[in-house]
Amino acid sequence: MRRARWGYCAIETVTRSRSKGGWLGAPVALAIALLAAGCAPRTPDVQRVTTAEVYFEPIDAGDVRRPAIAMPQASGWQRVTLPYAESRRDVLGVPGTAASQHVRLWVRLPPQIAPTEALQPLAVHYSAYMGPIVAANVYLDGERVGGIDPDVSSNWNRPTMFLLPPQATRVGHPVQVVLAFNCVVGALPCGAPSVHVGPQREIERLYEWQRLLRIDGPRIGSIAMLMLGGFALLFWFGRRREVVYPLFALASLIWALRTLHYHLAFYPGSYDWFWWMTVNSMSWLMVVVYVFAFRLHDERHRYIERGLLALAVGWSIASMPGLGLNGWTPGYLTHVVQTAIGIAVTVLISISSLRSGSREHLLLAVGLWICIGLGIHDMLLQGWYIGFERAFLMPYGAMFLFAAFLYAIVRRYAAAIAEVEHVNASLEQRLTQRQAELAVSYEKLRLIERQQAETAERQRLMREMHDGLGSSLMSTLVMVEQGSFAQADVAQALRECVDDLKLTIDSLEPIGDDLLTLLATLRYRVGSRLEAAGIKLEWRVTDLPPLPWLNPTSSLHVLRILQESLTNIVKHADAKTIRIETAADNDSVVVRVTDDGRGFDVACMPGGATGQGGGRGLLNLRRRSAQIGGQIDITSSARGTVVELRLPRQQADDLEIDKNV
Repeated sequence: MRRARWGYCAIETVTRSRSKGGWLGAPVALAIALLAAGCAPRTPDVQRVTTAEVYFEPIDAGDVRRPAIAMPQASGWQRVTLPYAESRRDVLGVPGTAASQHVRLWVRLPPQIAPTEALQPLAVHYSAYMGPIVAANVYLDGERVGGIDPDVSSNWNRPTMFLLPPQATRVGHPVQVVLAFNCVVGALPCGAPSVHVGPQREIERLYEWQRLLRIDGPRIGSIAMLMLGGFALLFWFGRRREVVYPLFALASLIWALRTLHYHLAFYPGSYDWFWWMTVNSMSWLMVVVYVFAFRLHDERHRYIERGLLALAVGWSIASMPGLGLNGWTPGYLTHVVQTAIGIAVTVLISISSLRSGSREHLLLAVGLWICIGLGIHDMLLQGWYIGFERAFLMPYGAMFLFAAFLYAIVRRYAAAIAEVEHVNASLEQRLTQRQAELAVSYEKLRLIERQQAETAERQRLMREMHDGLGSSLMSTLVMVEQGSFAQADVAQALRECVDDLKLTIDSLEPIGDDLLTLLATLRYRVGSRLEAAGIKLEWRVTDLPPLPWLNPTSSLHVLRILQESLTNIVKHADAKTIRIETAADNDSVVVRVTDDGRGFDVACMPGGATGQGGGRGLLNLRRRSAQIGGQIDITSSARGTVVELRLPRQQADDLEIDKNV
């Protein structure tokens, strides 16, 4: 009754979590249930039957999976205390048992009376235990009313609940409940567990708690470990040098094989091969776990690792079905050998952990010792050396061990992330320093480029003034000193010098790539002069596309070409009208200067039709146009002269413009 009372709170918590939150909340609910086990619940109407009468009946091998047709009427019933276990020798002492090796154990409970009004039927429940039970059936007042499926492979580890028919719930009506267990007599004894009887609702809670503790808890743990192993394997694909990640994934896979019987009600294939895999998987897991522990310490114990591997492979081969080592004894012996070797290797790992003082190493050593302790508990439980009603605890110890594994992996992962962050911070700091250095260098370079640009522009202006304005002023000065210039000629020469200076200044204006602005500047400069000379200026300029190459040097070339053309007209053409017009096509822009003066023979002029000859004249115009990638065409007749300057919309990349304009 005590176990039912303190467990009621835990059962209530777990069953509610399963019904509302599903299996995802079961691990949390299990932890809460264990913490809440000491709470003060209300006392459920559940009776734990600890005394009963038993009777052994020999049966044929063919009847081991069949229920009894009728209850025995013999008088050889013995009063015992539940849980009850009979040794193999005592069971085989039953007449006829030694020959058949199969018995049916009858357990007759004291008469049960419905404790409350008939609101719900009664139910019978007993916990799972390690035993050779093949089938179990329940009888009520001499009639069979229920039983477990004898084909279920893992009946030995599953809690069982039977619902009694409605006549068992009549108030004040005593009922006789009898359980029958069909056993295979072998190395293990045959016995009966204690039984709980009570209302269906209370029994279901107790049954759910036992199922969670014995079946669902280990099942959830193995699935969670398998998922974490898959995550570790995916992470290993990106860090092939980290061998601990595939070892963790392999360990989780082997543990899934080790706990496969928790997931399956019916074992696939051969029963012997299934248990061969289940028993020997612990040896395989032990090899992986200890290799993982050594790698975590950055140690290599070749002889120990090879010895563990040889032992696991050798014993797996020796215990294969059909080689003479089948049955319960080899499996139990395997666990004994595994425990002895595990203790020896864990001692070695514990010494290394104490020397290193690392938190993950110590936690892993503690996890190994917990697993060894719980493994010894399960081994004693399997051999019926302790109470056979207890639950197997090794799955929960393995969860703790895997948690230590996971902690070590997470620590390594966190260390790798911290290393990456440190490297990133260092790179960011170095990048900031380099950016600051580049900014200083760029500022120096920008200052140098500005100084070079200013120097180049200053030199250009000096060349312009020296070759153009300076030369004209010097020539005028010499002629004045010699007295060969009249006053009007001096004024004209000075006016040309002023015009030349204005052109140089105009070429410095920030016109960008707009040729129209440059032409407008020229019109402003020469308009008044043409008007003073009695020449009418016709302006027929249209919108023009931009010329990206139109910098100050190129602008001065264009201005000088047009200025020289206008000067020639004023001096020599005796024209009345000058027309300046523009046009554009896909490849070029055209500036055309036309006058109505007297023409001249272009072929006879220097640099005329052939483009050859000396002097300044037309040869100078062609040289300037070639410098900016343009082309100049001159046609003349008695009706006037046309100077057509064709400028490209895009200059060639290899064109070098002479700055000595």
